[in-house]
Amino acid sequence: MFWSHRPVAPWQTDAWLAQMRRSLRPNQYARMIECRWTTSESAFIEIQLWDQCVDHGLQPVQSDRNLHVFVGVDASLKRDSTAIVVVTTDGERVRLVRHRVFQPSPDAPLDFEGTIEAEFIDLCNNFAVQEIRYDPWQLASVAQRMIKRGAPMVEFPQTTSNLTDASSNLYELVKANNLQAYADEPLRTSISQAIAVETPRGWRIAKEKQKHKIDVVVSLAMASLAAVKQEQIPGWGIFEHYRRASEAATTPPPVADTVRIAWPKEQQVPSHLEVEGTSYLVELDGAKFVFRVTRDHARKLLKGPFPNADLISCNEDIAADLDPSHVPSMRPSL
Repeated sequence: MFWSHRPVAPWQTDAWLAQMRRSLRPNQYARMIECRWTTSESAFIEIQLWDQCVDHGLQPVQSDRNLHVFVGVDASLKRDSTAIVVVTTDGERVRLVRHRVFQPSPDAPLDFEGTIEAEFIDLCNNFAVQEIRYDPWQLASVAQRMIKRGAPMVEFPQTTSNLTDASSNLYELVKANNLQAYADEPLRTSISQAIAVETPRGWRIAKEKQKHKIDVVVSLAMASLAAVKQEQIPGWGIFEHYRRASEAATTPPPVADTVRIAWPKEQQVPSHLEVEGTSYLVELDGAKFVFRVTRDHARKLLKGPFPNADLISCNEDIAADLDPSHVPSMRPSL
């Protein structure tokens, strides 16, 4: 078998090799072009590339009602840190506006309402917030309350696909020097501790050691992807849109007619259930995700001709008290 670390094919010109170096990560280039053994992990961003993006004349911005911003949040209740990152864009470059990091502990869990939610409210009062991207796994209740206030909450589950998109986008921004950041040593440390892990779908941000705190890097990636991919919405019209949508979706049924439906742990919980045109937002009740629906809609969910076996299993007592129903019209929205 022929094996060479030097490109020998006629099309592998200096110009082609330079293009490959620009488009591939260092480990990928070494493995794919130079035929060298490499690991599936490497530094997410070479620290010298990050340093080139730092503008020592920049400072965090605390308030600018005319500045369109995009927010990313990576939340943790007890162990990892919780980070909220705010960015803006001029269409050419993404700029870091401000960020905050909260550190909980197993003995002192983070008060989401007093920290994350309070920060969201402050941002909406001081900037033209276009999107707040969050993982619904930890922040479902916070998101519900913020939507009622009119905040533009956008679900961004931390799936492999989503993290790959966000990670790749941030890497390309930094590599091309299309990200501007103010000097911040803890942020720089987090950047240096983040690694890139290859997956079948691409690569994503991870950490080498459990003690490393890279949540701020993940939040930066989420916010930057929102800034690059989404169109800005002028003014505050988005808030009115979300306020009206929230009111339409969360008008509660009469208390006497409410049935509490628990969602199966084995299934991904949707942000809301839609039954015959009525939407019910998910709630966190202790350790369970629940929906409070009318008795008639509970009957359609649990006694209709196409029932969800896991849903019935979680609500056997309720299902036993309900009469059979006709064809349901139910659509979970993820």
